[in-house]
Amino acid sequence: KEAYVTTCLKDTVGPVIAATDYIYAYADQVRAFIPKRYVVLGTDGFGRSDTRVALREFFEVDRHYIAYTALRALFDEGQMDLKTIMAAQKQYHINPEKIHVNYLAQSITDYGSKKTKLPNKYVLFVGARSFYKGFDTMLQAFAEIRIQNPSIKLLCTGNDSFNTQEQQKISELDLTNHVIHKSLSISELRYAYENAEMFVFPSNYEGFGIPILEAFACKTPVIISNSSCLPEIAGQGALVFEKNNSEDLAVKMNSIVTGK
Repeated sequence: KEAYVTTCLKDTVGPVIAATDYIYAYADQVRAFIPKRYVVLGTDGFGRSDTRVALREFFEVDRHYIAYTALRALFDEGQMDLKTIMAAQKQYHINPEKIHVNYLAQSITDYGSKKTKLPNKYVLFVGARSFYKGFDTMLQAFAEIRIQNPSIKLLCTGNDSFNTQEQQKISELDLTNHVIHKSLSISELRYAYENAEMFVFPSNYEGFGIPILEAFACKTPVIISNSSCLPEIAGQGALVFEKNNSEDLAVKMNSIVTGK
């Protein structure tokens, strides 16, 4: 069943901005159900006594910060020019020196690499396969490259086995014997990264994208969608395909398999 908030937002255009007088985590609870870029403004910090208007300005959740955040999100998606962003900073008295991004980090290399039985040649897909994760796009692209590379497999990791809908899709694409699900310990996952032909992250939205850093740390070639924060996290270290475009993804995957 589709979440109500997903139904409301799936056909809308542009990023989604949420501002709350509560802490950031309050509005962030629905992130998994927002089918596009989702930016939250919250009032995390020490207690403070003042008027509601003054507090919203202090915690940067008032109308000016909401407008600026929306413009900045559009800029990050390539839909807004820098001149407009700079003008908004000046108009709304936004101090860019107060804005600092603290990136997360991977920890997979803190663990040893434990050998486990895996296909000889495989593409790696890590984590959940929810609707916004781009798994259908992954399957369609994999079906395309397998035509010229019949020995390659698609290895999916995670705790949940394929559900009925996924099994049906895999069968329709004639991939039943070529798509494998395997639950791995973190040490086995490191081994899987290290021996994969590539790691593909076709997600349409992520709050960050730790698997990208895990793949980088394991020196695994990476392909990502051009969605959300993924290009920012990967920088110049990954091939990028147009989100939900299985043909473009197949081209990028084939370039790694063939080395061209």
